[in-house]
Parts: sequence; structure tokens; C-alpha cells
Amino acid sequence: MCRACNLKDLQSFSLTDRHWGFERLQRLRDGVDKLLNPAEVKKSYLDVAGRVDRLYRALGVDERKNELSSDWGVLTDLARGIRGLQQPVDISKIMDAVERLLDESIDAQGYAIREPTEAPYGGRVHLGGIDFAALARYFAMTKHKASAAEAAAVSARQRVDTLVRLNPTRGNLRAQLEELIAEYNDGARNAEQFFKDLLAFMKNKVEPEEQRSSAEALSQEALALHDLLLPPELKLDTKAHEVVKKLARELPKKVAPKLVIDWRKSQRARAAVKVTIKRALEVLPQETYSDEMYDKLVEAVYEHVYESYWGDGKSKYTDAPGI
Repeated sequence: MCRACNLKDLQSFSLTDRHWGFERLQRLRDGVDKLLNPAEVKKSYLDVAGRVDRLYRALGVDERKNELSSDWGVLTDLARGIRGLQQPVDISKIMDAVERLLDESIDAQGYAIREPTEAPYGGRVHLGGIDFAALARYFAMTKHKASAAEAAAVSARQRVDTLVRLNPTRGNLRAQLEELIAEYNDGARNAEQFFKDLLAFMKNKVEPEEQRSSAEALSQEALALHDLLLPPELKLDTKAHEVVKKLARELPKKVAPKLVIDWRKSQRARAAVKVTIKRALEVLPQETYSDEMYDKLVEAVYEHVYESYWGDGKSKYTDAPGI
């Protein structure tokens, strides 16, 4: 059932033991790493471990369950390790340790990695503001590559979801990431290639998008409106582009007075918001924006406002994480 490890070899290393030996932790980490990919193996294992856990707990105080405790402990420890990779933490706290490990791990015999104790089951990483070169070297040296790849995928998805939540035009980023992850889960890429491609995606696609707000001199809030008002197929000269950027900056202020408490529940309030949007968009250059495009943009901006602003000064941007 468990292709990751031999259950008999592991059962003496249950979490119920008083002494947590290095060998036990190492075997658990090895087991977790081998159960992560393909995705069907991970899902199947978690299903089995979940059923075993429920059955074991259903035995209640029956003393006969004691002889099963070691096996139950190993199975649940492995499942806990797999699920733990889905809770990324900020890598900034361990990057110094990683760098020291990299510096200290080269000897006359080649590479010998001692993985940081701050990172359970091979390391959970947050890919925002990461040192890609150091992480790539770390990945090359760790033997728990599937664990590192799994954690990186979870963290990348979290980062991209934040970008998409703030700006609906970024949906293509999510689609590209999901395609990359799907190919890895289907076996089209091994862990090494997936990790390499994922870091390239983060560095070449996600990081530039995170920095575009500064490059355009627009807040994330204004950038979302800017991108809605400037479809990819539309080409503007510098003067027309400045009109769009100015509109993107001013539109939230113009709409704000109409966004009363529970405005989405009132037909009159919703109509007032749409009228405000229509009037604001009238400044778009008529030589570039046809009547049909103008109508589509009014609907797109209204839908964005409806989904993003809750009234009384509250919106997805008021508590958005800094990116």
C-alpha cells in the first residue's frame, strides 16, 4: 500500500515515541517525498490514511487498538507530512541557513547536504521575494525533490491567486501555472524539470507582473482598472494612454460616494454606480474606442466594481497583501 517505505521499518519511529530520533524523521521525510507524485498516488494514499485513522479512532478505548498504534502512527505521520506541505511559510527566515548549508556542504568528496531543521519534510517555501539562485542550488542538492517541488507549486499557486484576485485580467497567469502543474502531475515532467520550469515561470512571468504597478506608476487598484480599459488588442499612442491612466486613477474616487453599505443589494444603488461608471468612461478617445467597445468596457468595469467593492470604504484592496 505504501510504496514510499517499508511499514515495519517505520513503525518503531511513531510520533508516540518519547525520543524523536534523526533516523525516524529522515525515514518519514523519505516516505513523504515518494508519495507526492504522481498526484493519483498522493490522493490514493491520503484517502487510505484517512480511512485508517477513522477506523482506528472508532475503536475508542478498546485495548486491542494498542497493538495497532505503531502502524497507525506511521500512516498518520506520513499523511500529516504531505498535508503540511500545503501550508507555505516565508522562506526569508531560513534563506540565511540555506546559504550557510550551501557554503559548508562542499568537500573533497563532492556535495553533502544537511537540510535545515527549520523546514519540516524538506522545506516549505513562499516564492515572494525569493533568492531564486540560492533556492535552485538548494534544490539541486536536496534528495527530497518531490517535497520541494510540491511546496513550490503550492506557494506559486498562492502567489498567482493573489495577483488574479486583485486584477481579473491576470487569469492567463493562473492558466499557465495550472497547465505547468498538470503536466507535472501527469508525469510529463519529473521533479527536477518541473522545479526548474516553475522557478523560470515565477521569475519571468510572475515577478514582472508584481512589479508592473510600480513601472506604470499605478496602485494595484488603479492598475486593475487600467488593464480592463486597455485590452491587449488595443494600441494607444502616448497621449491616449495617459488619458486611460488618469481615468484609472480617478475612477475609484468618483465611484466611492455611490458605494454605500450593502449597495449591491439595492437596485437603485447599483444603477447609480453604473451611471457613474458610464459617465466617467466618456473621456475615452472616441477615435479608438468604438461605441460597441465602450459598452463592453462599461459592463466589464461595473462587474469588477461589483466583485471588488463591498461598500462603506471596504474592498479587496483595503486589506490586500503588499506585492
